[in-house]
Amino acid sequence: MRGIINKVDFDQTEVHAILTEVIEHKNKKEIVKLLTPLICENSRACNYLLKVFLNQKLPDVLPVGTLCKMSVNSLGYGSNIAKISASPLVDNDNNIVVKIVEFKGYHTYGHYQVSYSNIDDNDILHTGALTHVDTDVLTPIEEF
Repeated sequence: MRGIINKVDFDQTEVHAILTEVIEHKNKKEIVKLLTPLICENSRACNYLLKVFLNQKLPDVLPVGTLCKMSVNSLGYGSNIAKISASPLVDNDNNIVVKIVEFKGYHTYGHYQVSYSNIDDNDILHTGALTHVDTDVLTPIEEF
């Protein structure tokens, strides 16, 4: 089983070596045996493992309830992007305000579940619509 890190292909042997080096536990061998294939089957997990191993920091976890802005074009399936874009819900930079509902984990392809306001085809506003987004599309709104 192989993982991909920023277009660098590496296999279970390398993941096994990294885990063996970083885990200190009396049952290390079994823990490494358990975690290696789990990490290798997820390219995001492989990417973050390598970053941490290279002394890089994981992105900070935004607390539930944090207000952020993000491009309306990054909203997921079921979002009426055309209607939202033509409404006062977006700013001049085509950003919409969303609220963090849940952190799903670093291993997922949508780190956060966020709520936002959606507009249906009948121009009815629906607050509390949900979508999954990655960390890199969110910009926390600074309180002042």
